[in-house]
Amino acid sequence: MNYQQALDYVFQYANFEARPAEVYAPEHFNLSRMEKLLDLCGNPHQAYPCVHIAGTKGKGSTAAMTASVLQCAGMQVGLYTSPHLVDFRERVQVSGVWISEADFAATVLNMQPAIEQVRNITYFEIATAISMQYFADQGVDIAVFEVGLGGRLDATNVVKPLVSVITAISKDHTGLLGDTIEEIAGEKGGIIKPEVPVVIALQPFSEALTTLTSIAQTRQSPPTVVDAPLADDITIALQGQHQRENAATVAEVVDVLRMQGVEISPEAFFEGLASVKWPGRFEVFNLTPPIVLDAAHNPDSAQRLVQTLVESNVPQLPVLVYGSMRDKDIASVLDILLPHVSSVVFTKTELSRAMPTAELATYAANFAGSVHQVDTIADAVALAHQISMTSVLVTGSIPLIGAAREYVKTLTD
Repeated sequence: MNYQQALDYVFQYANFEARPAEVYAPEHFNLSRMEKLLDLCGNPHQAYPCVHIAGTKGKGSTAAMTASVLQCAGMQVGLYTSPHLVDFRERVQVSGVWISEADFAATVLNMQPAIEQVRNITYFEIATAISMQYFADQGVDIAVFEVGLGGRLDATNVVKPLVSVITAISKDHTGLLGDTIEEIAGEKGGIIKPEVPVVIALQPFSEALTTLTSIAQTRQSPPTVVDAPLADDITIALQGQHQRENAATVAEVVDVLRMQGVEISPEAFFEGLASVKWPGRFEVFNLTPPIVLDAAHNPDSAQRLVQTLVESNVPQLPVLVYGSMRDKDIASVLDILLPHVSSVVFTKTELSRAMPTAELATYAANFAGSVHQVDTIADAVALAHQISMTSVLVTGSIPLIGAAREYVKTLTD
């Protein structure tokens, strides 16, 4: 089995990233399949300690920062995140290096007999198990796992971490996780394990904090609540005030790990924040005009994107390139973004969840600037770059950002 054959094998299973599940129901989401698969593989996730991170916004950045700090502390660190920007192998990293094509194929081949014994196993469950097996095979000292969707029923929730982490919670995936902040926080808080410490990030909604602290109290899980962003005099490689909030969460995670005997020096903490890499999150390409990529796909992240744009040195009133999955709050996101741009180019990915450009354009009916529809992402970015007098802002779904980034990289070569 070569890499492409292994990838095709994994992709044949039910993929709720590409097409949404109608309901957050046991036939789609539960832990029993994951537990069975891992048991058949010898429970590789129990071979190393870990950090487990859920939330609506910032969980990927927080995971990347945490892994960077641990790596700078001299550890061999596994990092599992989702979805990927361009290449599936981005999801499974050891100390910043993607799983190789050969190792991916070998891991899938070795796991295949176990996979085929688990009825209705899904793509994400297999991907998660691959990461857990690979980290065990590589002998990592510690692993950082980012939740895919929700928390309580997510495939990653089989781990018992040294610390659970809940980043900022806002409304997203309401059709699956609930219509209220309390319901969504309840699902995210499902990763809080009995008597395992939990770090709770700055929360934009008090209802989320109330729900999470209540869960922690019920499960006798000592909570640490972040109350302020990291100080401005500390260097962080990722731009934006929200990244200082995420970094403050990482600081508390580090303190909890230290209390459990994990050696992390202050120098490793500062170096990890200063050197972290997390592409596609307010990533600026200094072209003429400059192009900014940011995966803002819900109202809260759109608001944070606007704030970061205003605070940055990027010329204002950019041409916006935007595409979204149809299950997102597109109207609210565009209400936030459109007042800050000169023109908009709507585009889409090839995923079935993607909103067609003609439907996206209906949300800009009252927009004063020019509106364009371009179905190919590279062509959409090229058009925006051609007509912009200031800058280009590309935002929306992560697959869109990934495709746009591949095109932008050709302009910088």
